[in-house]
Amino acid sequence: MNKLVLLSMIAMLFSAPLCAQDVIVKKDSTTIKAKITEVNKHTITYKKADYPDGPTFQIKKSKLQKIEYKNGDQTVFEKKHFFKSEKPLTVRDGWHLGLHYTPGMNVALTNGAEPVFANNMGFDAKYFFNNNWGIKTGVLYQFFDMGESGGNGENLFREDGTPSDNEDGDNENDNDFMVSAIGVPLHAVFTSGKRLGVNIEAGVSYFYPLNSPLNTSTGFSDNVLLTAETLLGGSYRFNSKLGIDAGVLLQVDLVNYTGQKNSNNLFTGLQLGVSYKIGK
Repeated sequence: MNKLVLLSMIAMLFSAPLCAQDVIVKKDSTTIKAKITEVNKHTITYKKADYPDGPTFQIKKSKLQKIEYKNGDQTVFEKKHFFKSEKPLTVRDGWHLGLHYTPGMNVALTNGAEPVFANNMGFDAKYFFNNNWGIKTGVLYQFFDMGESGGNGENLFREDGTPSDNEDGDNENDNDFMVSAIGVPLHAVFTSGKRLGVNIEAGVSYFYPLNSPLNTSTGFSDNVLLTAETLLGGSYRFNSKLGIDAGVLLQVDLVNYTGQKNSNNLFTGLQLGVSYKIGK
């Protein structure tokens, strides 16, 4: 009996190393009893525990949950968020500050008036309530040269009553018909898409004239002007902070600021803008 017990103990001692093995646990919770032979940056090399002299296998770490080594140690592989960078791109909540420039054409809707080159530029402040909807304000500067009316059209007049197409040869009056104003917009903003999407704005802007040569019955130099505006275009986000947008801007006066028939202004142009999200 003593000999039998002794032989059993010896067999257990020799068989213990054979039972010790590494266990590879995959993400689907299946296990592989193995002998780990090599651990690389992206892969694990192993042999099957029940066939140590057999072929060598290799498995990617991205497919593993953990490795339980025969000495009791463990290596746990964290879940990789391969699309982690996409989440911030869809979170627009908060303030976005930026700049825009809009070259275009302006026309006073007076009979015979010709379109003139105009500029609209400014600082933008957008606040998004969620990923799609927001509001926009800021400070605008808009300027253009009224130029001369057409040959058969009605003339616009300087404040001294001189018609705009008066050619007196005086170079000092070259800038007599430059109109400039500073404004504050209030727009509703809708955007779609994670990285590339549609961008739509609609609202009004309040302009205060800085300079006007026109004779007005509404007191152009002393009154705030109101315009209706709409922008249709697209936006692209480089990352969670920086984005650009482009679109066609249409702006029309809601008041007849020259005091002359059908003289409301119409402005249209291609707007290019850049914005940067502040905060988280």
